[in-house]
Amino acid sequence: MWPGWKVLDDLLRLVNDAGALQSRLVLILGGDDRRRGDLLARAAAHFGTQSLPLGIDFARRISAVARRQRPLQASSLLRDSVDAAFPGVSPALLDRTEILFDRTLQFHALVELKRLAHSRTVVAAWPGQLRDQRLIYAPANHPEHCDHPAAGFLVHHIS
Repeated sequence: MWPGWKVLDDLLRLVNDAGALQSRLVLILGGDDRRRGDLLARAAAHFGTQSLPLGIDFARRISAVARRQRPLQASSLLRDSVDAAFPGVSPALLDRTEILFDRTLQFHALVELKRLAHSRTVVAAWPGQLRDQRLIYAPANHPEHCDHPAAGFLVHHIS
């Protein structure tokens, strides 16, 4: 028996709860990439879909755009990527989200995820951490560092 059934049940409960919120965003924090990816894959199986590795799909779309045009098209290409992978009402399950922190995109990953979550439930792996009610990605001296208040979304923490 898989030891993470309770973790999956807790995530599914949060996905259900998110449906009542204005921004239906659930972030998976903690663990490593493999654990977050495994949890997303199991949630996807529950919903009869697959998780979307943004590091592959969105990266392919954005790399086809001229570098100086990327900031102008990044938001719409992200939405296109998610809409193509999840055309129905099932939640969008996003894995390998590190690409969203690429400085050349010139947008804030959390803001973009919240925008996506206004029209559908979005469950995304967050490669950073939650510290002192702040959502952090990368150390303060890192060029991709971001620091946001932990508000307007649900958090599912795994170890």
